Parts: sequence; C-alpha cells; structure tokens
Amino acid sequence: MQTSPLSACLVIWLTSLVSVVQCEWKCDNNCVIESSHLRKSKDIPMNENREHYRLGVPDSIKDLRWRDVKVPDSFLNIGGRYYSYQAVYMPDGSVHSVWMIHYGPDKHEFKSCKYL
Repeated sequence: MQTSPLSACLVIWLTSLVSVVQCEWKCDNNCVIESSHLRKSKDIPMNENREHYRLGVPDSIKDLRWRDVKVPDSFLNIGGRYYSYQAVYMPDGSVHSVWMIHYGPDKHEFKSCKYL
C-alpha cells in the first residue's frame, strides 16, 4: 500500500506535535534548568534573582535545580518584544528542552516549548 504525500506530511506533523506537547513531562525532577533573565538595560536588571521573582514555568519543572547564564540584551529584544529563555538539562549534560518566554508590561507567558 502506498501513502499519499498528504498522509506522509500529516504523520510528520503529528509526530512533531507530540514531541512538543510532551516535552514538559519528560524531566522526572532530575534535571537542571538554565535560565537567562530579561534585562531592561545594561544597568537595570529585571528578574535577576529567581528566588525573588519566579518565572512562570510549568509545575512539573519549576522546582528543579537552576543554572544562571548571561546573554547580551540584543538577543532578548526581538522586534520590540522582550523574551527570555530557559534550557532544561538532563544529569548527563544533554539538553532536555528549551522554553521561550514573552514578557508583557505586567505579566509574562510562554510562547513556545521546543523539545530537543
């Protein structure tokens, strides 16, 4: 039996969708979150300390170990919108997933989650 190109595309799309949807559930409380925080400017840090302002990570990963990193401001201001990212690491050092966060005037929200 031969599959049509449309069927093949649908299978590929569904496979990619499943990996994105499941990415927050594969950690099992045994990994490290690497966090880069948004900065308003070089002199005024924003969300610099996770303990004082927790990012809105899903409950399944919010209490895992964190490792802070520094990223230049230019990477965080995209078209006038401000973003931060969190990379979740497994104990062996491999990347588990990457979470992009969009910051609004009075809130922050996840825009995407990519399982690697």
